[in-house]
Amino acid sequence: MHPGQTQFPYILISENTDLAGGCHDLAVNGVEIGVGVSTFRSESDFQTIYDTLSKIGTDFALIQAEDLNFKGDGRFARVFGHIK
Repeated sequence: MHPGQTQFPYILISENTDLAGGCHDLAVNGVEIGVGVSTFRSESDFQTIYDTLSKIGTDFALIQAEDLNFKGDGRFARVFGHIK
């Protein structure tokens, strides 16, 4: 991590666990995984992450969550709380 560097929150939706694993190299503070949803923060821009994931697999959705306004409980709260 670089001091002062902007970190972007991301949500990856996929049943392919290889894709979630591919996010680890780009993530700051790891990746949280649960119920087909993975969340992480990264200093990388959207296109860099999308291109990296596209090389690993298909059938995924990548969301850059600019202003995460989330309420929930259980596993979803843990997963989304990771990037809040």
